[in-house]
Amino acid sequence: MKLLLFCVESNKQKQTDWMYIESLIRHLYVEDKSIVRRAIFMNSRSNYNSRKVQQEIKQYSKCGYSSVTVIYCIDTDHYETDVAQKNELNDIVQYCRSGEFELVWFCHDIEEVMWGRSVSEKEKVALATKFVKSNQYEHIDQEKLRQDRYQKGNSNLVDVLNKYYKPKAKVKFDRYPNKKRS
Repeated sequence: MKLLLFCVESNKQKQTDWMYIESLIRHLYVEDKSIVRRAIFMNSRSNYNSRKVQQEIKQYSKCGYSSVTVIYCIDTDHYETDVAQKNELNDIVQYCRSGEFELVWFCHDIEEVMWGRSVSEKEKVALATKFVKSNQYEHIDQEKLRQDRYQKGNSNLVDVLNKYYKPKAKVKFDRYPNKKRS
């Protein structure tokens, strides 16, 4: 069995980021019984390399899985206007590269990708719950989820997940659907 560990920014009580990611995986991909997925709730992107997060990763790694893949799911925040946020994002990118971790990014945040706008802290739980319960994941523009560079309202989520899951037959992931193949 393989283990995918998703390190998400939200906390364990609210689980907002995990609700979005989990519902999209279930909607877009064939369920594979040989892959187990778990969330590690970081409480903030700045905790990406904290002792607590590292201990959780280490604990899961000792559970006898044939392989363990760590996927950091990070909001880019306002990297283009805030120097501190840009520097932290660059540190996270470098950390993932050096540790051979996967990086899923959401520009500027996961709500902007899923709803087309950023939301206040008090709206996050209600909107994540609505996304799941009203099947909003069925209406998301999948092109927004397979980008290779930061762009407002976009993510690379699908490009990363395609490495581990088989897309459902009804879901198309052709990056260039109108381009003729030779």
